[in-house]
Amino acid sequence: MKRFLIILILIFTPQTPSQADDIRDFQIEGMSVGDSLLEFMTKNQIDKLNKQYVYPNKEHYVFLINNRHLKLNIYDFIQTDIKNNDYDYIIVSMSGFLDFRNKINECHKKRKKIDSDIKLGFKNLSIKTYNKKHRSDETKKSINYITEFNFQDGDSIVTICEDWSTHMEKKRYTDRLRVGIMTKKFNDWIVNEAYK
Repeated sequence: MKRFLIILILIFTPQTPSQADDIRDFQIEGMSVGDSLLEFMTKNQIDKLNKQYVYPNKEHYVFLINNRHLKLNIYDFIQTDIKNNDYDYIIVSMSGFLDFRNKINECHKKRKKIDSDIKLGFKNLSIKTYNKKHRSDETKKSINYITEFNFQDGDSIVTICEDWSTHMEKKRYTDRLRVGIMTKKFNDWIVNEAYK
């Protein structure tokens, strides 16, 4: 099945995408899980990225990529998760981020539109919507508003409006929309190993 730029469709046009059932059909800035970062950047460009180990278990690391590194058409920045010592730089999870500084209601509107289009664009999804306090805020006042779209094989798409507390905004945290994709294997690692 041909890949399609669903996020571009979701954000900029009223079209309804054709139904799909494979997470690799969902792209963020033209990339998806299973792709090599080398398809989009040279090895030299990748070597200049800041490799960040954000999980205590350092089996995976992230790259934050913005317009200084790669021309982004939709998002303010993207995050790719790569397995440590994978020199093919295969993306196992990724997210696109749009800032909504002090405009959380606009974030919710955009998220609801994207959620609606995902439901139209993919079949056989189980869907959960919930709110969760953000673990990075010791005041427990920052909230993530989350919709999870789970494929039958366990892969998932997630949309989140991150609503940071005043305490965290003083630390330069910004309310934002996050649209992420992750394989079941990576999600299992996050749940069972990443924070050990």
